[in-house]
Amino acid sequence: MPPDHVDALCHAPSERIVELLRRGGQMVLDARGDWAREMRIASLNSLAIRAFADNPVLTETAERLNLLNLMHWVTATANAPASRVSVPSHEETMVFAREVVWRGGDATALDSYRAAASVALRRWTQVCLDLTSDSAELRALLDFSMQSISAYIDDLVALMTGEMQKAREDLNHDANARRTATVAKLLDGVQIERAEAETQLGYALTGPHLAAIVWAASAVEAIDVDAATKILTAAARSPYPLTVTTAAGSRWVWLPVSDLSVADLSDELSRFPEIRVAIGRPGVDLDGFRRSHFDALATQQFLFKMDSVRQAARFDDVQLACLVTGDLERAAEFVTDTLGGLASADVDTLNTLTTWIALKCNTVATAAKLYTHRNTVLRRLAVAEELLPRPLAENLVAVAAALDVLQWKAH
Repeated sequence: MPPDHVDALCHAPSERIVELLRRGGQMVLDARGDWAREMRIASLNSLAIRAFADNPVLTETAERLNLLNLMHWVTATANAPASRVSVPSHEETMVFAREVVWRGGDATALDSYRAAASVALRRWTQVCLDLTSDSAELRALLDFSMQSISAYIDDLVALMTGEMQKAREDLNHDANARRTATVAKLLDGVQIERAEAETQLGYALTGPHLAAIVWAASAVEAIDVDAATKILTAAARSPYPLTVTTAAGSRWVWLPVSDLSVADLSDELSRFPEIRVAIGRPGVDLDGFRRSHFDALATQQFLFKMDSVRQAARFDDVQLACLVTGDLERAAEFVTDTLGGLASADVDTLNTLTTWIALKCNTVATAAKLYTHRNTVLRRLAVAEELLPRPLAENLVAVAAALDVLQWKAH
């Protein structure tokens, strides 16, 4: 296991090397997007991770963790160049290690980290070559960097290997761990006897399924996550849900129902402001079991990406915005270009225009929906028209899409 304290490296760098390390760290931060793409390709091409290439949970988590680990080394080295970089104990790192075991993997899956590290090491070497042409400085800079990076990777792999060993031990005596392993196999499409899986899960895989993910946006007591999960199952009027604990602050849930209104959750969830719920589309049988979960996962990731404070969302609600925000920078430009001054308008104006578009541009229906006078609706629509860079009639579809993206960021 990695040390619990931060050890000094054998050879502390000179002030000149420290300066170069800090400059190099800034160069990495400035080009992190390029590094992340190349590391992702190397990671997914590693033999060990190819078995999980079709699983969005593991592949996206591995990609995100590789970048987090790189940024941690860069930042820590810039702040304390003479110290051994401590391994970041992200909860997500621990979850990734456990999920590899639940899906039947072993420590060879960690080769994806080594593959990504090889890319980072090669690119860092090029950074060092760009930083100095002095052979003595270059030799000292590379020597220290190799020593620091190697120690960091060794500690990281040791930490995850230990967590994977613990996960294997848990499978032998922990009912939740066994359920989670069974769920992971079902999600991966591994052939498993239906009767055996249903016995293990205590949940029927035939019929309708509606998947949800319940999690805490910040550190809260696990009892709050469990209470929110009970609110979800009560709203669905489902006496036989399947609930799996994947982390201290997260639950995967399947409900044998075909629909669930987010509005039914809102009042009860408001007692737990840090709790979030992402809900997939309903499905049927094993394919529906899988698809509904991946829909819920996509909804959760969208809420993360948008830094939204919405407590509950369904995949149907965010599907369009998910597509539009594939590239956040371009999505922000799209919203600004399309809405202009309307993007910063008051909530009543935005809500009125959004409702009016949803109701097929029916002013009377909009007034009824918002419990307001028809003239109020017309006045707000006129304000919106003035703020838009192009006439609404010429750009209605784009305005609707931009408003859909804006609502998740704004509320």
